[in-house]
Amino acid sequence: MDIASNLNILTSFSKQQLILLLESLYDRGLKKEISIVLDYSEHFNLNIDTTEYRQRLSNLVVVAIHQPGFLPWPGYFHKINYADHFVWLDHVNISSQNFIARVPIDSFSGSKYLRLPLKKHSHKASINSIEVAHRKWKDSHFGQLSFYRKAPFFDLIINLIKQWYASINSSYIHQINWTLFQEILNLLKIEKRVDFSSSMELNSNKQSLVIDITKKFNGTVYLSGTQAAVYQSETCFNENGIKLVYQKFYDYQQLFPYEQANANFHNGFSILDLLFYHGPKKAGEHIINYDIYSLEQCMQNLINSKTPE
Repeated sequence: MDIASNLNILTSFSKQQLILLLESLYDRGLKKEISIVLDYSEHFNLNIDTTEYRQRLSNLVVVAIHQPGFLPWPGYFHKINYADHFVWLDHVNISSQNFIARVPIDSFSGSKYLRLPLKKHSHKASINSIEVAHRKWKDSHFGQLSFYRKAPFFDLIINLIKQWYASINSSYIHQINWTLFQEILNLLKIEKRVDFSSSMELNSNKQSLVIDITKKFNGTVYLSGTQAAVYQSETCFNENGIKLVYQKFYDYQQLFPYEQANANFHNGFSILDLLFYHGPKKAGEHIINYDIYSLEQCMQNLINSKTPE
């Protein structure tokens, strides 16, 4: 399905509906979605003055924060592409259920983890203090990734991975992840500055930590993963002048799955899975098309509310 075609419904919106849509998007802090509506309105000469909304966009400063994921899933890269400021959360303690040293990929027997073998460490150890146990993990990874040998872009991507792995000269997992992260950003043509939490003076945790970091960048919008909803309060963010936005990339991929080897789509796999099957250009398009999906949900909500013409 061509998700971009969903925007055509905007041409049927009245001026009042377009204004209500833009106001709703602004109130929710959906910066990219606002830009899409404005671009579309200007391109098709829709009956609305976009100047004011262009000016108001500068008031929305989006901050996203994430731990140093190991070859993470596409939603991770959407976050950095969407945000004005992306923070690499490398100073916090490593949790037992994390994606810092593992990521799911496909295999001949179903979903498996591609793992970094870690030296023994305390559960209170900070991410930037943990090292890999040995150097044999690179060869074992190539064995696991051979599952993708029939994928259309296997030769291209596996050769790139070999180059990336060869360039790694650190035993610390956050530095390994940083090297791979930068390479994938370059491949996807995502150019964003990344700041490190370890370079900031931070003493808070969980929700307070997120709010403190967002404030450091004068952020007015925090782009969060849905799993953080269990400890985050929208009211608390609002009291600090921050709009809380949940990224629902998992839902997007369920509705708009990219083609894999099997008929049944496996959600949440490493970015490598998407790259092997579709290559850098299509992978980048899949990532940014989330913003159109998000906008389409907002448009549908407006239509369902039976807004008067």
